[in-house]
Amino acid sequence: MSIHHSDMLATFYCRLKIVKIHIFVLQAADQKAALQVFDEMVSQGMKPTPQCYTSLLAACSRAGDLTAARRVFRTMHVDRNVAAYTALMDACLKKGTPAALDEAFEASVLY
Repeated sequence: MSIHHSDMLATFYCRLKIVKIHIFVLQAADQKAALQVFDEMVSQGMKPTPQCYTSLLAACSRAGDLTAARRVFRTMHVDRNVAAYTALMDACLKKGTPAALDEAFEASVLY
């Protein structure tokens, strides 16, 4: 197998994992399953996209799990975008405290 073919295959598998995360988040709203797929993806050396992180943040927000949302946000190894900050703030609003929302807002202003 050539290196180019290997890279294409890795990209394909990474995209499949991202699609699976989106399905868990959008259809089943299953935060734990989405996080499990994400962890598998990372452990296999795949690089999550900003959209992947944002979907995970949205899943955490829907589940009201601010702790998981913060963990995902802190581990983002890509540029944080407006959608990621918005999803974190949404999680703060649903399950957090005013201090948590202030913290998320301050981080977004520095963005």
